[in-house]
Amino acid sequence: MTKKKKKTLKLKDPMVLILAVLFLFITGGTAIKAAVFGGRTEVIVMLDAAYGEEAKGNSGVINEAGYNAALVKELAEVLKKDNRFIVKLSHEEGAKATIHDRAAAADKENPELLLSIHCGYDPAKTVSGMKIYADVPGSKTNAKSLEAAQKIKETFAAENAEVLYRYYEPLDEKTFQVVNVPAEGSETKELKTWSLMEEASVPVVIVEQFNVANEEAAAKYNTEEGIKATAQQYYKALLAVFKLN
Repeated sequence: MTKKKKKTLKLKDPMVLILAVLFLFITGGTAIKAAVFGGRTEVIVMLDAAYGEEAKGNSGVINEAGYNAALVKELAEVLKKDNRFIVKLSHEEGAKATIHDRAAAADKENPELLLSIHCGYDPAKTVSGMKIYADVPGSKTNAKSLEAAQKIKETFAAENAEVLYRYYEPLDEKTFQVVNVPAEGSETKELKTWSLMEEASVPVVIVEQFNVANEEAAAKYNTEEGIKATAQQYYKALLAVFKLN
């Protein structure tokens, strides 16, 4: 009796090649994502609409809180359409949430980035431009926050955007003045910064989208079309931040 020859698969076998390609197709994308995100296949981003409930924020042509909430809502919807993002909110729309509450929510969810939307106020109604604040030098999250802020600036270059650090310089025991310092070439200052940045342990970027006293800026941003366009720009910026382009 002769022994049957064992059947072996050869690479030249068409079926073997098809199975190999399918295997690489199925596992390759996951492997690439894992390499980029340290074993994670999604990016967690937390969005923070400053103020809420009775707190209206800066008031000018519009109230800041309403705009912040509208932009965060639209941006959340845009990001959720891309399954590479997991979107978290620091608080529900319109709900009251202290800075401590919002920082605690960020620490609980541990996002790669906490993006906080604000509007600025300057009584000089012609003042315009977007201000992007990064975690200050000396903080553990400075490098990641600054990198994200720079990418956002590049995306919003047409909006006269600038990257800054914010400090609160004491004038006496009860009062202080706000000092904004260009991020480029800035040295560490032993002063307080945004409370949200001080309390949250994750990288934070705080944006003042426009001056609410500027009628032209309010007309541009605070419309359905303006909010949708701005959300799309943030989406492009976040793709660049996390190298997902």
